[in-house]
Amino acid sequence: GIPTHLNDTTQHFTYPGNYPFQSYSARFPVPGQKRPGDITSNLYYEASVGPVRLFVLNNLIPFDETSDQYVWFNQAIRSVNRQITPWLVVMFHS
Repeated sequence: GIPTHLNDTTQHFTYPGNYPFQSYSARFPVPGQKRPGDITSNLYYEASVGPVRLFVLNNLIPFDETSDQYVWFNQAIRSVNRQITPWLVVMFHS
């Protein structure tokens, strides 16, 4: 049916919301998942879609200057070549 066709032909970029992390991690692998099977490995990530770089952050885990997510995001956003990828999009659940 239509839902199956859409799932097979459309890219999905999920992000964790206010539901259990373990269920989310088990059901929604993400681009560049760092450690498959680790329930914290897909709580934030980045992906490229044409001229767009998408950053998916997680406001339910630490984002202070010493957190893994903050350090990763700063390194990731600085590594984008804006001549090749002019659009930056950041998304998170609020």
